[in-house]
Amino acid sequence: WGGVYFLRSFGRADIPHLESAIPPVCLLLAHLAEPRARTRPARSWVSTLRVGAVFCVWVLLNAVDLYATPEVRGERPVGSLGGAVRAIPGLRAKADSAVQAIRQLSDPGDRLLDLSASPLLHVLSGRSGVGGSDIVMPGTFLDAEEESRFLDRISASPPALVLVPRKAFDSRPARAAWKTAPEVFEWVRAHYVLRTELRDFFVLARPRGETDASGSTGLEP
Repeated sequence: WGGVYFLRSFGRADIPHLESAIPPVCLLLAHLAEPRARTRPARSWVSTLRVGAVFCVWVLLNAVDLYATPEVRGERPVGSLGGAVRAIPGLRAKADSAVQAIRQLSDPGDRLLDLSASPLLHVLSGRSGVGGSDIVMPGTFLDAEEESRFLDRISASPPALVLVPRKAFDSRPARAAWKTAPEVFEWVRAHYVLRTELRDFFVLARPRGETDASGSTGLEP
């Protein structure tokens, strides 16, 4: 059972996939921690302590105890939702500042180009996407021709804001926007300026009264 779930955790090794391997791994660790419990009943308490120690280490190293806190459970109010809706863990800190910046730097009806694969920010901020592929992430463009057509569309009708992630997708440099959509990224660098830096994002806008701002974003791939 442990072997099957361990293999299942391979592939896209993000948290939801890896968590499916936790229950059988815990059972296997417990068995490893009490190798002589059956042959030496008098020392069963030693095995119990071993199992308890393994369990405590597992809980602390994986920060499982933090799931009891309201912040991690997603029970803190989210400002961009009017403070009345519970949200998934981490959304409050990540979304509120981004939504606030998007609303301050754009008007209702403006469009947002998202290079961060965060489509929920469209909904929370009330700003639409650019149409077609509203978010740009690994796999959005299957080839250079698809990216070129997308670039033609946004060049003809530029969005008001561009959201650029501070980190590469999945924290893998090869999957960053400047690698998977280099033409789009270079176009953004040439025509937009940096308006604000957030914890997770850069927010870029069209320069006021200018048609071109080559090299003005300060973004380096």
